[in-house]
Amino acid sequence: MRLLGNSILFADTNPEWKKRRVAFAPAFYKGKLIKLFDIAKECVRTTVKRWRTIEGGKPRTRFDFMEEMQMMSGRILLSCALGEDITEKLIPYRRGGKVEMRQINWVLLQTFGDCLHRMASPHTLMFPFLRYWYILPSERDNLANCLEIRKAI
Repeated sequence: MRLLGNSILFADTNPEWKKRRVAFAPAFYKGKLIKLFDIAKECVRTTVKRWRTIEGGKPRTRFDFMEEMQMMSGRILLSCALGEDITEKLIPYRRGGKVEMRQINWVLLQTFGDCLHRMASPHTLMFPFLRYWYILPSERDNLANCLEIRKAI
């Protein structure tokens, strides 16, 4: 089972699995799931309201639908995880030595992608001990972005 990781999804049914399952069970109680579903519905309503504002009554307004869907997904995840919608909160975002204020939702999305990219970069794959060092300027920017997200949440 090493290939698929040691997560609760792929673990063998053993005492360790049972312990994890018991720990996760409260998150899936019917009442909690209904509350999470209500939060998600409210996030979708907020997004649709935002689209109507962008549209401004014009029938053929263009916007990046994929980015909007990513932002809505982030709004749902953050709202369910934190119990409040903080997606409009602005935090510093660093890239290429420049700093700009961006919505936390957007920063989270970009930073997560950068973290995944770093995990697959040749120097961290070939020399795993380098994952503890932030050699490239882009890696240092990403670390700063992670710390800003942590501070904001």
